[in-house]
Amino acid sequence: MRNFIMIVALAALSTSTIFAQAPERRTIKKKTVPSVETTKEQIRITPPPVVAPVTKQTEDAKPVNANFDSGITFQEEVHDYGTIQQGDNGTTDFVFFNKGKEAFIISSAKGSCGCTVPVPPKEPIEAGKSSSIKVTYDTKRIGAINKNVTVVVQSISDPSKTQTKILRIAGNIKPNPQTPEIEKPMEGPVNK
Repeated sequence: MRNFIMIVALAALSTSTIFAQAPERRTIKKKTVPSVETTKEQIRITPPPVVAPVTKQTEDAKPVNANFDSGITFQEEVHDYGTIQQGDNGTTDFVFFNKGKEAFIISSAKGSCGCTVPVPPKEPIEAGKSSSIKVTYDTKRIGAINKNVTVVVQSISDPSKTQTKILRIAGNIKPNPQTPEIEKPMEGPVNK
């Protein structure tokens, strides 16, 4: 396997050398590369990537795929959990307001994967009223959180009118130091 990798690396190096030269001087140069031994101690495991800073969207944010303006305005479109422990509470509420002139319903709210579960209100949201979408993230998972919730708002007076909004959750989950380790089986003879 190591020889195969060395051959591929040598081919890539030779190709770049050929194309880096002027067109009239394209010749292949043979290079010898010393063999490299890698031990398990030299392999470094890198931690999960750090999540980019989260910025909140303003009320002026344009909705995705809108064929009408429902007047829905979220208090925040991005919720950052920060750094939390494995098993902590992963539930948040996305509070929204109906600043439009007519009532609407949340016809659909879907997480980008099974670990993100949104629960939208079932009743219509009248003009001038507010409600919230409860979103729960499975905090048994360790690592970066970067998930979307796609919300579809539908007009009550004309169901063909819809608007799609994207909400986002972010953060990082660290292993819980209090999680018990798996017990090792007892050594010695087994009594029957």
